Amino acid sequence: MKGEHKSPEFLEVNPLGQIPAIDDGGFKLWESEAIMKYLINSRKAGEMYYPTDIQSRAAIDRYFPWHHQVLRPALAKLFLAYYPVFPQYKLDLETCKKAAEGALKVFEETYLKDNKYIAGDILTIADLSVVNEITQTYLTTDFDYTKFPKVKDYVDRCLQNPVILEVNKPVKAFPELAAKLFAKKDE
Repeated sequence: MKGEHKSPEFLEVNPLGQIPAIDDGGFKLWESEAIMKYLINSRKAGEMYYPTDIQSRAAIDRYFPWHHQVLRPALAKLFLAYYPVFPQYKLDLETCKKAAEGALKVFEETYLKDNKYIAGDILTIADLSVVNEITQTYLTTDFDYTKFPKVKDYVDRCLQNPVILEVNKPVKAFPELAAKLFAKKDE
């Protein structure tokens, strides 16, 4: 949180000054969904994470708009209600919990209704995107995920993937870091 994403060098890669962004041999791209699809297609990663079957891809692509419009904002606000690292956002924890519960209920009853993963029985880029949103509150707060047994099973299953587990190590460590940050503010 040092503001590197606003540096002139980074703004040449992403003029919006947001992460993630990549520069792949002069091709500059931002937005996580676009980056994931580009890397899979440009590296010829095959069927893993983003199957070439048109219906499988459609099932994955169908998820992303809902994710960006509903689940991500609800979980981001919930996280910020637990960890007010940006004091300008005055978020009521109970209101945020209710919004997250509504979004997780839809996620469970729609996307996980008959599936192990978002688009069926295999882990895809849609799962890589959502599981890392959910783990921010799943691993760092006392939010009651037992109300959503399919979501809880889903996250636990995803966390068995070594890559997802590795990516979430800093997330697990966040509560301790946040306590130190807030203690310094109070000094």
